[in-house]
Amino acid sequence: MCPGKNISRCLREALIILDYKHIIPLIDTAPGALGRAGAYLARDGGKRLVVSDENTREAAGRRLCESALAAGARLDELVFPREELTADESAIGALLAAARPEHTLLVAVGSGTLNDLCKYVSFKLGKPFAVVGTAPSMDGYASSGAAMTLGGVKVTPQTHCPRALFCDPEILKDAPAGMLCSGLGDMLGKVSSLADWELSHAVTGEAMPEPIRLLMRDALTAVTQNALAAARRDTAAVQALTEGLILSGIAMTLYGDSRPASGTEHHLSHYWESTCLAEGRKPAPHGQKVGVATLCALRLWQYLPRGSARPALAAAEKIAAALPPLSQIEETLAASGAPLTPAQVGVHPAMLRDSVLYAKDRKPTYTLLRLLHEHGLLEKASRDLARDWGLAAAAKSRCFVLDLDGTTYLGEKLIPGAREFLERVEASGREYVFFTNNSSKDKREYLEKLAALGIAVPPEKMLTSAQVLIEFLQTERAGKSVWVAGTDALLRAFREAGIEPQGENPDIAVIGFDTGITYEKLQKLHNIVSGGAEFLAVHTDYACPVQGGSMPDCGSLAKVVTASARAAEPPHFGKPSARALGYIARQTGFREAELCFVGDRLYTDIAVTAGTAASSVLVLSGESREEDVPGYPAACPDMIAPSVADIAFPAGARP
Repeated sequence: MCPGKNISRCLREALIILDYKHIIPLIDTAPGALGRAGAYLARDGGKRLVVSDENTREAAGRRLCESALAAGARLDELVFPREELTADESAIGALLAAARPEHTLLVAVGSGTLNDLCKYVSFKLGKPFAVVGTAPSMDGYASSGAAMTLGGVKVTPQTHCPRALFCDPEILKDAPAGMLCSGLGDMLGKVSSLADWELSHAVTGEAMPEPIRLLMRDALTAVTQNALAAARRDTAAVQALTEGLILSGIAMTLYGDSRPASGTEHHLSHYWESTCLAEGRKPAPHGQKVGVATLCALRLWQYLPRGSARPALAAAEKIAAALPPLSQIEETLAASGAPLTPAQVGVHPAMLRDSVLYAKDRKPTYTLLRLLHEHGLLEKASRDLARDWGLAAAAKSRCFVLDLDGTTYLGEKLIPGAREFLERVEASGREYVFFTNNSSKDKREYLEKLAALGIAVPPEKMLTSAQVLIEFLQTERAGKSVWVAGTDALLRAFREAGIEPQGENPDIAVIGFDTGITYEKLQKLHNIVSGGAEFLAVHTDYACPVQGGSMPDCGSLAKVVTASARAAEPPHFGKPSARALGYIARQTGFREAELCFVGDRLYTDIAVTAGTAASSVLVLSGESREEDVPGYPAACPDMIAPSVADIAFPAGARP
């Protein structure tokens, strides 16, 4: 359809050749579209209801209304609060209450949720609607499907298309980075959906109209070619990305179903979203999940048997051979800063396994998942996928950051295989360091304990939360007086760093894991903090495991002071704080993406990687169990292993 791959020409040809003008009479994606949208709202004298939220009104809605009023339009506004909006029964009710009989057109100012909400409600009311896009984040602008959450379940009822669509690239290029990532992820997902469509065509005879297939192919090619420039917010590249998304929506509408643009990757993504909602968690943005799910789908294609005599498997093998390398899609996503692993979109290994097993049942659409199921390959594929993502996380790591108690040793006994794991790390050209939150001892004591257990390491490989706090005091609170409630070991660490704790009218009060805490110390802290001193906590652990149970840790002691002194929660400097991660990166010289945290506590050792490029391995040799993982949405491990002895990665040169 478009041999030159000029995406704007593709869009124009699609509107003409595929006779799309009667479906969406006006599509404007050129710079200055926002001003032309204002003039459009003044046509025919009808009254408009402009729907936005506080963010999209600031981005485009206010200027749209000013332009429309200046052109003589009559309009009302509905502005949803800045809080996260969901296209659910509550939002539907609010929009229905605002829509009046005199409103002849609903106008959505926004992208995914606002677009879907206005599309759904206008369809129910029998009114037309228009869209003023604010982000190149999804392919639903020009489609008739509305992604809704009804009864807590993600559904996509067929509704209708907008009468007019305005996507000004000068507006869209300033969208939040996460929304640009989402649009790119949604488009790259077409690699998977087109492969599934070809598979269904070959195996079941499902219709695959050539004009629609070419439309999807051209849109995908053009968007991929512009991905790097779009990540740099180049106006022309953002326009190309937007037009590719619109072409995808056109293809879905012409086909009468989401089939051309939705396959295994969307089935997995929707399963993840439904699971997060059921667990009371906020899902990652749709397009970002689709991008990761596309990488999962490409791995699943690699699990197909080779040289099978079964016709369906033979057809699938041929399709798999034509797919782009997984690394190519990964690099394209990475260029935009998009998430690249299931853990980064809140999908833990058990959820990943379940999604492969059960996402096939979301829709009757024939996909790779159903093929694997029919040939008895799905269960193994689900296990292999979770395993391979864990292996990939370990393989890309250049430095393992290990916790101590529960991970490297238990009490006075070394975890079986721990020494051998460290030897494998070094033999592979990688490095390791230890990091502990426990501030009741200093690094000298930890080094002595490790040596007694047969692990002799240099001092630079032993890092503690107290060191993070000391660095903060030296660099950002230089010259401030400090009083410390802590063990002799913690006080010694401060003195060796040149910080002499002072008891009279200090500027800063510090609470550590003080195993010798007294009421007198608590009273002193109360008085200092009540008097206006800055309050800092070394770390936030609430309980420390000890023989026969546990004891109150630093976080619990800090709670006593904040409650009695009516003070704010103190900043902390151990895991999972960003300060701890930054300190480790500086001390080791490795980037976030090169670090892999290994520990037995979800809420510290694993949660430190949340929202970062670092990876993590939860070991089950200490506190946390695998069934605990869904209860900690901010702590999503890339791998779960019985112990450090079970962490595998390629031997040989540094990755």
